Amino acid sequence: MATSYFLDKEKQPTTRKINEVLGKSKSLWKCLKKFVEDSYRVEGEYKYYGKNSGWVIRYKKSGRSLLTFNPLESRFEILVVLGKKETVEARKEKFGANITNIFKKAKQYHDGKWLFITVSSKKDIEDIKKLLIIKRKPKK
Repeated sequence: MATSYFLDKEKQPTTRKINEVLGKSKSLWKCLKKFVEDSYRVEGEYKYYGKNSGWVIRYKKSGRSLLTFNPLESRFEILVVLGKKETVEARKEKFGANITNIFKKAKQYHDGKWLFITVSSKKDIEDIKKLLIIKRKPKK
């Protein structure tokens, strides 16, 4: 995980401050948040992940992690953990080069693969949506 912009444990960031820090990436951030909140009917929770990761926004569904947003300066990172059962390899041809490369390089842990995705385009957002749908089907 990249070093967050918000490292002070005593100062939870506001939406306004996050939007300022994201800069041009703000529209991509908002697009993905809207998809997650509308599709899964969940709200993000601010969590402090320590002195290196700082403040993040984590989304959970039914007690399981869905994804984590990490605001960075002029960009952001998404963490998606895919369990062993959530195989992407059979479907990886549907993903762009960025996600395919991240998936190939991700270490396999006992609980699955941790995909740290620095979002830089609408294609990344579309690929993250596909990953989430594989991880957990959205509400209809």
